Amino acid sequence: MNRADTALTIYNVLVLGVGFAALRPLGLARHSTRLPRAGLAYLVGFGTLGTALALAAMAGVSPTVPAVSVIGAVLVGACVGIGDRSDASPERPPLRAFGRRGRLAAFVGGVTLTTAALAAIALAAKGQLYAGFWDAVDFWIPKAQAIYYGSGIPADAWASIKHPEYPPLLPTLDAAIFHFTGGFHPSVLPLQATLLGIAFLLAALSLLDGIAPRALSLPALALLATTPWFWWRLQTPTGDLILAYFVTGAALASVRWLIMSERASLRLAFGLLIAGTLTKLEGGFMGLLLAVVISVAALRLRGRAGRAGLVLLTTPLAIVPWRLWLANAGIPGSSPDYKLSYLGRPAFLADHLHRFTESIRVMVDAPFAEYASTTLVVIAIAAVLIAATRAPVIAAAAAGWLALAATGLAGIYWIGTLPISWYIENSVSRVGATVIITAATLTPLLLSLALSDTIAEE
Repeated sequence: MNRADTALTIYNVLVLGVGFAALRPLGLARHSTRLPRAGLAYLVGFGTLGTALALAAMAGVSPTVPAVSVIGAVLVGACVGIGDRSDASPERPPLRAFGRRGRLAAFVGGVTLTTAALAAIALAAKGQLYAGFWDAVDFWIPKAQAIYYGSGIPADAWASIKHPEYPPLLPTLDAAIFHFTGGFHPSVLPLQATLLGIAFLLAALSLLDGIAPRALSLPALALLATTPWFWWRLQTPTGDLILAYFVTGAALASVRWLIMSERASLRLAFGLLIAGTLTKLEGGFMGLLLAVVISVAALRLRGRAGRAGLVLLTTPLAIVPWRLWLANAGIPGSSPDYKLSYLGRPAFLADHLHRFTESIRVMVDAPFAEYASTTLVVIAIAAVLIAATRAPVIAAAAAGWLALAATGLAGIYWIGTLPISWYIENSVSRVGATVIITAATLTPLLLSLALSDTIAEE
């Protein structure tokens, strides 16, 4: 093990430590079994540390090793000080495990998931399959480089890089990795991205535990992990898949809250949506849509008690410090690729309606271009329809968010300034992947609602 490997190990232990500490005030310190809980801790630690470091960078604090160590220690101390807020009520019994066939399905799913994860780590570590996109080299890595060599976020350098309006959570964490490894080494980023992707899959398993039996959850996650476009994107050091991890985790947690009334799940969804908001501009947009459908469903199911879900509507406000930083630096806070003001111009929208319809057509057709994606989408649609027979409000919330997210993305392309062909070629498959990933991970949960005799809408 060389110096870089040792440094990366220390960094990942720090992220994991922050995550495990954060599970205590969230109320998830004793949730699920050890390995899935470790994945959940890593995802939470990544989001928590990333949020803190991004805010510190806005204040002029560079993510050096001492700074990251101190901030990490403060986060751990604060979380330990708050204490364990686990819900006192025990989890409801999950759906039966389908006997011997269920155990076989869980075993096959677990082996497949493990094999895919180990293969992804091996290839990322050896650099045999770097799944790079032009925007990784064009602006994600240059932003991390600017933070690494600058003091906090250097305004002049930042303004010269494409899409300076994107929030800085991911570049700040990447810059922290560079400080730990002792130099600007982008070659380590694919491995880090892969570790986060595997942690997300384990986190999803943890959030499904207690509702969906592993006879359903493990095969579903294995199917997602082995879908070609998901598997090779695990290594991509861009914000698209990371945004999908945060949004999907928040969707699972918030739906779990609707089902189980666990305050811990609502707290988790709140934290993950904040991290997503600081990852990409789409994070605030998708998070707000999720907050709206969850709030409506909660009020329908819980009445006055469902008002607690309204707290999710505040998560897009996490972008305010970044907006203030951009304004102070004299950098535009919106992308030049689209103008929101066009939404208020009916004549423009009518003249460019073909952009919207073409975007919708591509989003509908794209998942059916390959067998694996078709399988994911068809099973997800079937799960929503089946769940609607036993849990219509929750099924409607899931279907509503998926539809609104896809329609909203098409709306962005509708008011875009670049040729629609460019968006279709470079953006739809990356950003739209969040919708499919969320649908795939919600599938075992929705099926469990439909098949369970012990879990149903009250």
